[in-house]
Amino acid sequence: MTEIQESLRTLAHISVYVTWIIFSLAVVEAVVLKYVLKQEYDLAGAACSFSLKIVRVFSQSIPLLVTVPIGYWLSRHPIVDLSNYGAMSYLLLFIGYEFGFYFRHRFAHQTRWFWISHQVHHSANHLNLSVAFRVSVGEILMGAMLFHVIPLSLLGFDPITILGAAAIGGAIALWNHSTWIGKLGPLEGILSTPSAHRVHHARNPEYIGEKEGANFGALTVIFDRIFGTYMPERDDIKIEYGLVEPIRSNNPVTISFHLFKKAWIDLRQARSVGEVLSYLTSKPSDPWPPVRTDGVRYNKTTFIEDNQLGR
Repeated sequence: MTEIQESLRTLAHISVYVTWIIFSLAVVEAVVLKYVLKQEYDLAGAACSFSLKIVRVFSQSIPLLVTVPIGYWLSRHPIVDLSNYGAMSYLLLFIGYEFGFYFRHRFAHQTRWFWISHQVHHSANHLNLSVAFRVSVGEILMGAMLFHVIPLSLLGFDPITILGAAAIGGAIALWNHSTWIGKLGPLEGILSTPSAHRVHHARNPEYIGEKEGANFGALTVIFDRIFGTYMPERDDIKIEYGLVEPIRSNNPVTISFHLFKKAWIDLRQARSVGEVLSYLTSKPSDPWPPVRTDGVRYNKTTFIEDNQLGR
């Protein structure tokens, strides 16, 4: 067995353990909330989240076969090797992971290309521990490669260490998908607490704002504080969860691909490569069809005056 094969096997074991931990805790929460405390709980939504995770578990091997070899090669040719400083290396890896996660997560909300996949995680009209399972297959390649494996491998960390840290970080972040843990006093504004993450999952305009969301950090909100995207939970606003245009389906196929369908319809209206790139890199909330240089928007096969579109 080659080193890469052994590493993939190790990563698979870590992933399985983490998955079972999250699944067990999510099931316990569901039983307690629905059958002990008699609270409202979306069982169909939770089942949908679990099914999406199963699909990802069986499909993620393909992007990993691309990610891991590239990461190994880069880690053998680092710009600077930060992996040989003992305990300090783990701190540097954590900071690097947080930094990469922050920008990956922020871009996932602020560009259509990434949002088309990331919206799966936000499609639930409720928030509980099962939502941590509601993830897109596409994100593991687009997100992990660009924002974690490549930059951290160039700092000397091997891809299994990077992806293993990401898996462990995902397990730790499970707790912030809860609605029954209140504000945690001095920890607010430092850690990505349940209160901070409830704000992140909110579809209320007050929380989304011009930056397409808030509190993008993985385990902390330090980079949110640095880059101005931190927002505390407000007592005067009841949080509504889900997408701005809610999707009521619990069909995993519909949830995964409804925005791909919309993107295909939208892009058929593009008249140049530049407009295609503009569509994919612009904010999900930006208007479409685009305003042309002659002051009108293009809609399917006819031109319509900008002021007639009601936007």
